[in-house]
Amino acid sequence: IDFVSLSLDLSMCSSAILSGAPDLADAPEKNILEGRNLVLIALAASLASARGIKEIAVGFHAEPETRPFPDASSSFFLSIAEVLTTGFTRPLSIVAPFIHLTRQEIFKLAQTLDPEILEKAHTCYEDVEVGCGRCSHCKTKASILANL
Repeated sequence: IDFVSLSLDLSMCSSAILSGAPDLADAPEKNILEGRNLVLIALAASLASARGIKEIAVGFHAEPETRPFPDASSSFFLSIAEVLTTGFTRPLSIVAPFIHLTRQEIFKLAQTLDPEILEKAHTCYEDVEVGCGRCSHCKTKASILANL
């Protein structure tokens, strides 16, 4: 697998996760980075196409109704898949293997594949290696691990 590092200036965005206030990130309307997945998928698709890679994968999952992120929805996925098949000269597809699974179902699957992987998984919005424990992703991870 070839990994590429890319830095994006997101200063034009307003979001709790970019403001240093991860405890505010529980409210979806304060947590949305409009078009984030659109931008990231476009960059990944351009890189994949340039390198002859025929498929890209995204980690979309079944979001609860209380956390609706439009650019991680099934309808967005279907739309972007169509764009990728028509917008590039080389065939390019996108897969979302977890799109119909909840976070808890994904965690259970991960645990069956590698019992230690969940402890290694990095989900913190604050980019704290062991997790800040305050942001919504740290809280969600802790809650799911407690219920496995």
